[in-house]
Amino acid sequence: MAVDVGVGVSTPVENEEKKTNLKSTRVNFETNSAFSSLVHNNFKWSKSGITVAGDELNQLQVPAGLYIDDDDTLYIADTFNSRIMEWKSGATVRRVVGGENGAGPKMNQLQYPMDVIVDHERDSLIICDEGNNRIVQWPRQGGTTGQIIISDISCFGLAKDNAGFLYVTDSGNCAVRRWQMGDYTREGIVVAGGH
Repeated sequence: MAVDVGVGVSTPVENEEKKTNLKSTRVNFETNSAFSSLVHNNFKWSKSGITVAGDELNQLQVPAGLYIDDDDTLYIADTFNSRIMEWKSGATVRRVVGGENGAGPKMNQLQYPMDVIVDHERDSLIICDEGNNRIVQWPRQGGTTGQIIISDISCFGLAKDNAGFLYVTDSGNCAVRRWQMGDYTREGIVVAGGH
């Protein structure tokens, strides 16, 4: 399957306006079971997406990780704003659900989050807090602080499987590690790389 993706370059011009030059890039995807399992069943490609960047609630700045929940709610690791955003399908109001106190190392802050997934069993978010070398669990509804569940890890990606395992990229050790969801007391088992 091939998808044409518009790539835009914005440059400031007179009167604070922006001029956008669009180019088309062809991206080829090979459909296989690994890729298909990462895409939600209700996922749809859209050719008319709107690109925004900034720090307002309706803007993102270098979004890195994305999780699509069963009700089509998007949870977005808004990396350069050091926050996790919740965008409900069809809603005009977006909200910060993690890291709303600016970038930093405190438990109510995130520093360059790279990915996010939902732990439905614990009604929480699991966040790769890459800038703080930790993975935090954050209450999904009304949480103001996170809890460190895995420390001293350079995490760029998260995934979970149907058997209840959490998979974490450990880029500092060139590995993918696995933990039983909810049991982070032991060191993760290396399931790929790590040589």
